[in-house]
Amino acid sequence: MTIAVIGSIFMEYTYNIPRIPLASEVLTAKSMLSREGGRGQNQAVTMAKLEGDIKMIGMVGEDEGGEICLNSMKRYGIDTSGVFIKGEVRTGEKIIYIDDNGETNSVVYPGATRSITVEDLPKIYELLEGVDAVLLQFELPFEVILPILKHCHEQNIQTFVNPAPASQDFDASYLKYVDYLIPNEIELFFTVHNEIKTHKIEEACKKIDELGCHNIIVTLGQEGSIYYNGEEFTKIPAEEVAGKDGKCVGDSFVGTFVIGITTGMETIEAIKYATKAAAITLSNKGGYSALPYKKDIEK
Repeated sequence: MTIAVIGSIFMEYTYNIPRIPLASEVLTAKSMLSREGGRGQNQAVTMAKLEGDIKMIGMVGEDEGGEICLNSMKRYGIDTSGVFIKGEVRTGEKIIYIDDNGETNSVVYPGATRSITVEDLPKIYELLEGVDAVLLQFELPFEVILPILKHCHEQNIQTFVNPAPASQDFDASYLKYVDYLIPNEIELFFTVHNEIKTHKIEEACKKIDELGCHNIIVTLGQEGSIYYNGEEFTKIPAEEVAGKDGKCVGDSFVGTFVIGITTGMETIEAIKYATKAAAITLSNKGGYSALPYKKDIEK
């Protein structure tokens, strides 16, 4: 089964600093780490390490960052034939600042990721021929995301949406084209901001179900997750681990869940599988090296 990830491809630069600087203040970083990132790329690598047949669709600039990201995905066996290269823009970048207390600030420059337009849709549709499932996030322009969801629905391609980052610009009427929605709590409320006023997980899930998406998995960090199937709520606890590096944990959960569903697992089983993968990722350190292989989860 082939899974296409349509999403962001970034380079990430993490600076460790004594404290978050004041306005106009200049601080010297203690260390700096550069590595590949972006939700789309993170989730694609997660699934590739779990032996999925993965195709990445996105855009990078014709620069060093783009080359690094493409080579990295190829090393994990990801089909990058769907990654457009655009010379006039830089590959997306995320700058992360972490102080001695663990407080984090970040700045994202979407770059090439935001350069995908409706003019690219015919090529994307062509790339989706023969694909069985699609995973999307909210780092692409909605003018591209929405018609892709409708196209996938019309072509009987299973759709998974991780509505991150949280956005109030999503047209909730398109939820009827989503088979599985996987938000965190904030993303859940943002997704139905026009339809719900109370910040209650149960009410938000019921509204999403009414709008046509009948499988909602809400991730709650250390509190685990909640699954709503349109009839009942099921709470799945998190696994207790000593966290080392929070990077990729959410993407590890999402990617592993998609692999679980597309390999025939029942939804609750797939959530438990993803929960274990997220715990392993959190207990490790080092970006993609923290993501588990299939044997790590199943041992």
